[in-house]
Amino acid sequence: MNPRRNILIGDPQARIKQAVDSAAAVEVKFAVEPMRYYRSGIEMIRQATIYRVEGDIEAAFHLYLKFLTIFIEKIDKHPQYNTINKGPVKTEIKELLRETLPIVESLKQQLLEKYNSDAKKYHEEKERLETVAEKPVEEKISVQIPDDSEKDKKGLRDIIVPTKIIKEFLTLAYVNTASNKETCGILAGRLQLNRLTITHLLIPKQSGSSDSCSTQSEEKIFEYQDQHDLITLGWIHVNIL
Repeated sequence: MNPRRNILIGDPQARIKQAVDSAAAVEVKFAVEPMRYYRSGIEMIRQATIYRVEGDIEAAFHLYLKFLTIFIEKIDKHPQYNTINKGPVKTEIKELLRETLPIVESLKQQLLEKYNSDAKKYHEEKERLETVAEKPVEEKISVQIPDDSEKDKKGLRDIIVPTKIIKEFLTLAYVNTASNKETCGILAGRLQLNRLTITHLLIPKQSGSSDSCSTQSEEKIFEYQDQHDLITLGWIHVNIL
């Protein structure tokens, strides 16, 4: 086991600081349009809320903190920040910021309680091992110490892609493919019980060529996702050989 991880388990405040520092490291890339960050921010809150409802407070805390970091500290540094006009998306982010602050504080207190419990178990187990080590008796010892690595929040998640969605996309793209044009689509769905499930195939208005595909009127797609509580899980497109 990583000695550094053991130290953190024994220090609840250090674990909280590690979570805060990790969220603070999120970057706002200037090559990405600021409006995309606003759309991603709304999806971020949806995912964080699902985590919170399902009891995964560590994952929820991390996502909420990233959201606050982006929209309180970093997005206004984007060179194109002033191009974002006041509108429903900007208003929604402002409201979400107001709602998120007390949620984060509540989650922090819940995590401290959990980490204090972990620390108590860790120190008790450490003392037990030290006592056992002093006895000149051979015995097998099975040590179980709370380990964050058992639930790596940065790991991969299962994602379910229904076969019928792939078939439907190929059918819809057939005319373009026959005309030597690429077609692209958005795979949207929901996160439940730490599993991503694709439920919708969204085909935005677009123009394609033999080696590219450009989408148009993306705001209509965003509105649809908002209405049906969907998050973007991926993209799909046909390459012309």
